[in-house]
Amino acid sequence: MQSSLIAAIDRAQVDQEPFSHVYLDQAFPPDVYQEMLDGLPGLECFAPDNPTKYGAAARRFHDTAGETPAPASCRFTMPLRDASLARVPEGRRGLWTGVAAALASEELKERIFNLFAAELCRRFRTDVPGLSRIQAYPRPTLIRDLSGYWIAPHPDSPAKIVTVQFYLARDVSQRALGTTLYRRSLFNPRILLSLSNVFTPVRQLAFLPNTGYLFPVGSRSWHGREEVPAGAGERNSILLVYYRDPSREW
Repeated sequence: MQSSLIAAIDRAQVDQEPFSHVYLDQAFPPDVYQEMLDGLPGLECFAPDNPTKYGAAARRFHDTAGETPAPASCRFTMPLRDASLARVPEGRRGLWTGVAAALASEELKERIFNLFAAELCRRFRTDVPGLSRIQAYPRPTLIRDLSGYWIAPHPDSPAKIVTVQFYLARDVSQRALGTTLYRRSLFNPRILLSLSNVFTPVRQLAFLPNTGYLFPVGSRSWHGREEVPAGAGERNSILLVYYRDPSREW
């Protein structure tokens, strides 16, 4: 598994528009990827993310007229750490423990940091050999987004060094559910008409099987997700964030 992830990084091409990023293909071995899809934990293993923000949308999109309660949020998270993995049924626990170990490997971190060496060297005022001395803490988390989930364009917190998201799509039917990359245009005269014109969509990273993307966090790394429409199904993914702070959970 780890060798497949590293091979995907090694053959990746960095795209500079609208900011430095990479779109990955065939990140996991095909047989492992299918096992991951078949072994996705049930929602009882996840925790609702930010019910204050997403609770109203969850009720609006998932009201069952009293048959079952609406979910508490449109996004659910399951950090791939011991406490969460302990809730996974035993037959699937080994799979996700292995995925977590592969994603947290030092070799994968080194390959990713070298891929974005120019940006990271500027940010941390170091040279390429100095990248290995940057304190970085990988936090892989299973994410389950439901209809109604959205997140406005944002560059990510400076607490993050690199953001990676692996898509867990079953087929091509969800290709339109990918993350959108934006260019911020503070001097666009159309801002006078609407603040929505501050951001111009440049690229949507297609939500396809066994793909994903990654980018170094910076002042230009604006990205977001338009509202997941009704009937789109679950949007499953793994978010791998390299944090500067070891206390961060995901």
